[in-house]
Amino acid sequence: MHNILVVDNESLHTKEIGLLFPGQNVTFCQYNKIPDTKNYDLIVLSWWSHYSVMHQPSPYKKEISLIRNSKVPILGICLWCQLIAHAFGSTVKKMSEKLVKEIEIRNNLDAKDYKVFEAHKYAIKTLWSEIEGISKSKYGYEIIRHKTRPLRWFQFHPEADMEHTEWKKILKEILDIIF
Repeated sequence: MHNILVVDNESLHTKEIGLLFPGQNVTFCQYNKIPDTKNYDLIVLSWWSHYSVMHQPSPYKKEISLIRNSKVPILGICLWCQLIAHAFGSTVKKMSEKLVKEIEIRNNLDAKDYKVFEAHKYAIKTLWSEIEGISKSKYGYEIIRHKTRPLRWFQFHPEADMEHTEWKKILKEILDIIF
């Protein structure tokens, strides 16, 4: 059993994130009350519906520090995918309209296509040399990872689409790599 810390960034589906890890010990905390993380095996950063990567970084200071300094693997969802891509020099662009629908992504881990649920208005278009794309859609990169650190990010929302299970195989592959 793994100890997983889910950082709640006031998203609508934070509790559902815990359901992505059945049989694991999941603890939740607020973004402004992050505990010492050394006893966790994974940190998950929920999305934050109130901001975008183009806003000032002040709401993210604690989590950005955590990401830069953590030895614990981190999995970020939506905004965190965009923010970290942006912070590491990747290109994030505002889309012409907000995308809220199921889309198809191509997973490079197994060379298969999967359907996932999207809800965002920014897309990751290019990646910095230390960031690798694991999955991509026609809109941009959907799953990225840092090449030398245990950091993985989803652009899509696995926690908001519990009924469809295609993406669960991708999550399992990523967790197998992390653990």
